[in-house]
Amino acid sequence: MKKVFALMIALTLALCLCACGGGGGETDPNAGLYTCTGIEMMGITMTPEEAFEDEAATIDLKSGGKATFTLEGASASCDWTLEDDGSLSIEVEGETFTGTLADGVIVLDMMGMNMTFEKGE
Repeated sequence: MKKVFALMIALTLALCLCACGGGGGETDPNAGLYTCTGIEMMGITMTPEEAFEDEAATIDLKSGGKATFTLEGASASCDWTLEDDGSLSIEVEGETFTGTLADGVIVLDMMGMNMTFEKGE
């Protein structure tokens, strides 16, 4: 089952890889590296170690709405936006994933799989 989840994410990344230009600007307080700490799909909860064979998933939010999503060594550049109500959108080559960002925790819905990411110190 965990290989199915990893394959779904890997296929999404393969389809969504894109190169985005860099951006300048002020430092965003939400910017930073977020590491996956939990995964839930169809009532099944698992740790990243159970779901991924190699490196865990990370999201590196950068100022100016740019980000990098990494899963098992494969990275994709993307754009992100955060609304005042905490709604988060991450867009990778036309594919948009939605979730929330509050208190250093991202909960992201990726094709029905909820992934929780926590900001590192």
